[in-house]
Amino acid sequence: LALVVLKILVNALSSLAFLLLPLLYFYASANLPSIESFDAKKELKRVMRGAHLPEEQQPKGWVEQKLNRLAASISTELATSLGYEVRVTDYLGVARLSAVKVPVAGREFYWIGIMNRWQYIGQRELRSNND
Repeated sequence: LALVVLKILVNALSSLAFLLLPLLYFYASANLPSIESFDAKKELKRVMRGAHLPEEQQPKGWVEQKLNRLAASISTELATSLGYEVRVTDYLGVARLSAVKVPVAGREFYWIGIMNRWQYIGQRELRSNND
């Protein structure tokens, strides 16, 4: 009897998920952030000052926070002064992946745009052509 009830519950939940999937798709596509809303310099500055890090790794004191912001501003300006490249890729109209290539820093940074906001997801080191 318990197995029959469990099977009925699984079937009901799977059919419910099947019905909610199109609604989730339309909600995500309606709330897709615009390409113009992605400000590469601002997002780079946030990453450089560690806004994506867990709370225990954030600067603690007021002076440390201000020095961290200053260092992030200077390093972002220096890294982007010789240019950077922004690529935005659309995925099924529900998400956007933004890649910012900063050759001077030797890194490429990635953000995903979904539900009206841009979320930092990671970075990678660029390989040099001399290898």
